[in-house]
Amino acid sequence: LYECDQLTTQDITYLFLSSLSTYLGLIFMGIVIDRLGRRYLIVFVFLITTCLCIAIPFAKTKVAMIALITAVRGLMEPTAQMGYIVTSELFPTTVRGTAVGFCACMGRIGIIITPYFAQGLLSYSITLCLFIYAFVCLTGAAVCWILLPETAGIQLRQK
Repeated sequence: LYECDQLTTQDITYLFLSSLSTYLGLIFMGIVIDRLGRRYLIVFVFLITTCLCIAIPFAKTKVAMIALITAVRGLMEPTAQMGYIVTSELFPTTVRGTAVGFCACMGRIGIIITPYFAQGLLSYSITLCLFIYAFVCLTGAAVCWILLPETAGIQLRQK
């Protein structure tokens, strides 16, 4: 039905580096989250990711494309984790578990939908697919800038 190519050592190396980037991104976020604040950091990462998604189709080499994809992956995974931090800081203890659970549920729905969406679009146009992802990131930045209050340094509400 579908033909699969065998992974080469170089492909496995790229996959490993891409996976490693998420850990480097988590370390970066852990270092700067209290210095920049949650809101500014999330908006900044969304804007950088928007630029990277727009740049990927214009990459001239496979290595450049993989480097850009690795950067996107390294930035977006920690940003998703920041959603849990911000959600747990925004809501009082009485509904905190439900709010974090809802956040996790929405994230899982996005994780489930994305491969189907991307696979359909990639067969049509890689550039269009990446521009849509860039638009989603830009929309996320705008929504976070407008609606998300800064939660760094605030006391967690108990009731």
